[in-house]
Amino acid sequence: MAESGFRFRRAQRLRKSSRFDRVFARGRAFRTPLLTVCAIPNGMGMTRMGISVGRRFGDAVRRNKVKRMCREAFRLAQHELPRGLDLVIIPRPGVECRSVAEIRDALNGLAPKLKTLFGGGQAGEKAGTGAGGPSDEGGGAPK
Repeated sequence: MAESGFRFRRAQRLRKSSRFDRVFARGRAFRTPLLTVCAIPNGMGMTRMGISVGRRFGDAVRRNKVKRMCREAFRLAQHELPRGLDLVIIPRPGVECRSVAEIRDALNGLAPKLKTLFGGGQAGEKAGTGAGGPSDEGGGAPK
């Protein structure tokens, strides 16, 4: 059974298309050989994640497998990532042949860049909630 500190709760998921659109429109993109990650501050003190898998990965079974792998990688890497961000993970071709550990390592490799650009605390640090609050409509992309 997984430790409770490594859960991926519903509140950590981006579910509305308007949230995805906001990240795509105003967020910064970071690329690795396996993933493209778009990020934007959310002012909530927790990092949330959504996944966008295109049809080029194949049928629904294959796309869902890629999504499961990305969710598991985020679940394991979330404590290394800065808090207070909305992330959209876009898998790149070839990721379906990789392991969850490799995807997790790719996310962990982006952590220093995300911390440098957006700041953000670690799991043990206090992170203040911004003026945007839970609706995450406030805040903006860095200029």
